[in-house]
Amino acid sequence: MSCCRICQGQTGTVYYAKERLIGLSEEFRYFHCVTCGCLQLDQDVENPARFYGSGYGTVHASALKQALRTVMYYFSFSPSDLLAKSMAVFTPGCNYGLMRVLRKLPKDIDILDVGCGSGRLLHSLRSLGFTGRLIGIDAYLKQNQTFGNHVAIRKAELTSFADAKGFDLICLMHTFEHLAKQEESLNAIKRLLKRGGLCVISIPIVGSAQWHRFGTQWVQMDPPRHLFLHTPHSLRMLAERNGMKVSCTIRESSAFQFWGTALVRQGVPIIPMSKSYVRSLWRIPLDMARAAWADHKGTGDAATFVLARQ
Repeated sequence: MSCCRICQGQTGTVYYAKERLIGLSEEFRYFHCVTCGCLQLDQDVENPARFYGSGYGTVHASALKQALRTVMYYFSFSPSDLLAKSMAVFTPGCNYGLMRVLRKLPKDIDILDVGCGSGRLLHSLRSLGFTGRLIGIDAYLKQNQTFGNHVAIRKAELTSFADAKGFDLICLMHTFEHLAKQEESLNAIKRLLKRGGLCVISIPIVGSAQWHRFGTQWVQMDPPRHLFLHTPHSLRMLAERNGMKVSCTIRESSAFQFWGTALVRQGVPIIPMSKSYVRSLWRIPLDMARAAWADHKGTGDAATFVLARQ
């Protein structure tokens, strides 16, 4: 019998879902807990690293993509919330929730980016004027690297990463759903935070309108890479059990929930993402409006949670 690894509930629904983003079409078993609502991978996966190739993620640096990402962050960091929100509904990559938090913080803070890939977020934050230590960790990096702007990225797991100074802000931008050790990860975050520090977690939300309508064809389910798809309730439960408290929730779903799901339903791989954007350009403006309305109603499929130590 399946058992929820968040609340230990044993009542729920089993789903079988195929890998869609790369197009491998392998099928995986998930358990959807009735008690807390968390949807979680319910089997072991052999060699999970093979599902992160073929252009998935950002472990490979690109000067053009870095420049575009920095421009995107300038818009998202803007004091105009209308401009920032417009960027947010266009793409989840602008990290709207994180930028709204960062606008209120001093620019000399020390930041740790978990699941940093090639360090795009950190390089962009340096361009935005953040002067503190900017460090990223990612288990899928080939090697450690320090750049000329003093951004450093490290090949490391969050649960074993150590830093004597600690951090004012730890961010996990669509990373937490990939972590198998949920409890241990939150304890590591609590250990690495300075007193008064914050953790910002952006994740897909199960229970959204897209999940209810399309189930295993919802693009953000993303088997087998997404190990845990939380509800706001299950994330709060997990955080409080590990000495953290959700102090703020920012809804920030994007047009991707609509056009990405449409491609999944057609059996079209999402990767490479640039090709999928071009393929879907004709419908993205309408999907942006749908995403803004979904966030307004609280039915969007992604959110940012701000956590503080209790």
